[in-house]
Amino acid sequence: MFKKSGQSLKITVIYTLLGIAWIYGSTALLNTYFTNESGYDVKILNVLMRISFVLVSGLLLYILMNSFHVTLQRRIAEYEKLFMKNPNPMWVYDLENLSFLAVNEAAVREYGYTEKEFLSRTIRDIRPAEDIPKLQQAILGIPSGVYSSGIWRHVKKDGTLIWVQITSYAMEWNGKRAELILSQNVTERVKFELQLQELNVNLEEKIIERTRQLDEANHALASTNEELITTNEELLSTNDQLSAAHEKIQEQANDLVRQSQQKLSSILSTLKDMVWSAKFTGMREIQIDFVNNAAEEIFGYSAQEFYENNLLVECMLVDDPEGTADAMHQQLLAKSYTEIEHMILSKQRKQKWVTSRIWMTKDYTGKPVRLDGIITDITLRKKAEHELIRQKEALQRLIDNLPLIIVLFDVHRNINFINQFWESTFEQADGDIGKERILQQFFPRKLNTKETLEFIRSRDGEWHDFKIEAPSGLVDISWCMIPLSDDSIIGIGQDISQRKKQEEEKSKLLQQLVMHNNDLLQFSFIASHNLRGPVATIMGLSKLIELQPIENQELNILLNHLFTSVTKLNEVIKDLTKILEIRGDHYQSKQWLDIADLYTSIRETLALQLISSEIEIRTDFSAYSHFFTIKTYFYSILYNLVSNAIKYRSPHRPAVIEIKTFQSNGHVGFFVRDNGLGIDLEQFGNKLFTLYQRFHLDVEGKGLGLYLVRTQVNALNGSIDVASKPGLGTTFTVSFPAPSVMPD
Repeated sequence: MFKKSGQSLKITVIYTLLGIAWIYGSTALLNTYFTNESGYDVKILNVLMRISFVLVSGLLLYILMNSFHVTLQRRIAEYEKLFMKNPNPMWVYDLENLSFLAVNEAAVREYGYTEKEFLSRTIRDIRPAEDIPKLQQAILGIPSGVYSSGIWRHVKKDGTLIWVQITSYAMEWNGKRAELILSQNVTERVKFELQLQELNVNLEEKIIERTRQLDEANHALASTNEELITTNEELLSTNDQLSAAHEKIQEQANDLVRQSQQKLSSILSTLKDMVWSAKFTGMREIQIDFVNNAAEEIFGYSAQEFYENNLLVECMLVDDPEGTADAMHQQLLAKSYTEIEHMILSKQRKQKWVTSRIWMTKDYTGKPVRLDGIITDITLRKKAEHELIRQKEALQRLIDNLPLIIVLFDVHRNINFINQFWESTFEQADGDIGKERILQQFFPRKLNTKETLEFIRSRDGEWHDFKIEAPSGLVDISWCMIPLSDDSIIGIGQDISQRKKQEEEKSKLLQQLVMHNNDLLQFSFIASHNLRGPVATIMGLSKLIELQPIENQELNILLNHLFTSVTKLNEVIKDLTKILEIRGDHYQSKQWLDIADLYTSIRETLALQLISSEIEIRTDFSAYSHFFTIKTYFYSILYNLVSNAIKYRSPHRPAVIEIKTFQSNGHVGFFVRDNGLGIDLEQFGNKLFTLYQRFHLDVEGKGLGLYLVRTQVNALNGSIDVASKPGLGTTFTVSFPAPSVMPD
C-alpha cells in the first residue's frame, strides 16, 4: 500500500537538493554582493544564512510529513468501512448502566476476560480509576451516528495498561439505548508519539537555549563563530535524529496498516455471508474489486468470475432485474443504504433466497465512488417460513373442518376467534355474536357474569354438558374450557344431542329388558315350584301302580314310558331349581377362602373315584392362595372342573390332573389341566357351555356341569377360557379381577 523506500528516498532527495541549492546559492550571494569592502560582517551573515537554512528545512520537513500523513489517512479511510462492518475487537454496552451487552472473540483475546466475565462487568472495569470521571463526562455528550472518541487508556484482566483508539456508534440493542465500540490497540504508536513529543520538547529546549546563546553572542561578540559552528553541528545532528524518527514512524504506520489488512482478510475469509466491494467506473457502471470466499458458497462463482463479469445483477431472480437495480440505485442516492430480499440463480442453476444490504460511499461533492455490500443466504429461513405458513393453513383447515365448536376468548368476554363449525351450527357469524349473548349460550343461565367468569377460570380440561339455544331449537353441548398462559381461554364444544338421544333410548331399552328378565325369572320360579307338587304326585302314583299286577302288556309298556318321562321331568325341574338358586344367590356376602382348604374338602368328597381310578392330582397354590369370593360358588366351580377331569379321563394312559393358581395384570385365578379325552373345539366350541350339551356319549352325564360353572363364574364377575385338543387333554382357566385389599 505504502512504499517505504520511495517515500524516504523522495524526502531525502528533496532535502539534499534543497540543502545543496541553499549552500551554493548563499555562498554565491555572499561572494557576489556581500564582501568585506561592502561594510557587512561576513561572519554574522553566515550565521544568519545557517539559521535561515534550519528554519526553511524544518518547514519543508513539516510540509512533507503533513502531506504523507494526509495520504496515509486517506488510504486508511478506504478500508475503514469494511473494517467497521467486521470489527476486531468490539463490544456493545448499555448507555444507562454502562454494562457490557455483547463482546466479540477479538475482545476476549485482547483483554483476557471470558465472554461471561465481560457480561458481568461495566466499561468502567476496563479503565483506570483516574479516567472514570472523563468517561462519565464523555457519555453525557454522545452524538448520533459513527464518531471517533479519540484515544483512551484501558486495563486488561492481567493489569496491563494499553492505549486504544475508540470508534463509536450509538444504536439500539434489544430495546436498550446502547453504543457499539470498535477498539484498536495503538499502544505502540502512542509510545512512539510520546517519544517524538519528548524529542521535540528536547529540540525546542535546545533551540531556545541556542537562541539565547546567540542573543548573548550578538552582544558579547566573543568567540561567536566557534559557538555558531558548534550549534550548527548540533542542529544537523538533531535533523538526522528527526529523519530517523520519521522513518521509524512511517515503518510503524505501514506495519499497523498491514496488520489491519491481514486481520480484515482473515475475518472476511471465515464469514458465511458474502462481502463484496465495487467502484464506480461511470454514472451507473461499477467494477467489482473484492469478494470474499462466501461468494462461491452462495453463488457458485469464483472471485475471478465476479471480477471479470460483474454477476450481481445477472444472478437476481426478480420480475424486472434492471428496474429493481434502478430502484436500489435511487434509494442509495437518497439514503446511502438499501436492503432487499430477493431470489438468485446460482451457477449450479439452484434458486436461493438472499438478503442484500448495500452501502454507498460518496465524495465531498456527493458523487458516488464506491458500493459495499453484504449478501446473506436465507434459503433455509424462507423454507421454514413457508413450511410454517403451510402448517398454519393446514391447522386452520383442520380447526374449521373439525365437527367441534372452537372459540377463543379472554376473561373479559372478548371473542378473538370462532371456527366455521360454530357458524354452521348456530347460523351466526363472528360479528353477529355479542358478549352477553355468547355467555348466555355457553353457560347455565342461572350464573351471572361474575360467577360465569369464575366458572370459566375454575375449569381446566373438564367436560360439562349444557343446553344451548340454536335456531333449530335446544341443542345439547358438552363444553371443555382450557385456560392458556396469557389468560385467554379456548372453549371446545361438542354437539352431543345424538348421544343424549341414544342414551335415553338405551335407558328405555334397559328398563324394558330388566322388566322382561324379571318376568322370565318369575315365570321360571312359578314353573319350578308349581310343577313340583303335580310331578311328585304323579311319581307317587306311579310307584303305587308298580305294586299292582297288570296283565295287559300294552298298558305296561305305556306305563313304563310314563314313568320314564315323569322321572326326566323331575330331573329337569331339579336342574331348573338349582339354576334359579344360583341366579338368586349372587347377593351372598363374599369372604376370604383358602383354596388349599377348599381343595382338601373336594378331594375327600371324590376320594373313592380317585383311589379306584388311580388318578394323580398335582397342586400349586403358591402364586395366589386366598380368594375373596362366595364360598358356595367357588366350591361348585372347582368341584365341577375336577369332577369333569375325572369323568372324561383317557382309558389309554394314567390320568394326571394339575391345579395351579396365578396372579397377573390385575387378575387372579386358577387353571385345571388334564390329559384326558379332550374336546374338538372347532366343532363344539360354540356349544361348550350351553345347557344339556354332551360331547362324549359313551360317558354318563347330563350336560349341566359346564353350564353351571360358567353361570357361577359370570355371577362372580369372572371369565372362563378353555384350550383343548381331542386325545391330548383339556385346560380350563378361570380368572377374576384382583381385589383391592389383601387378607390379614
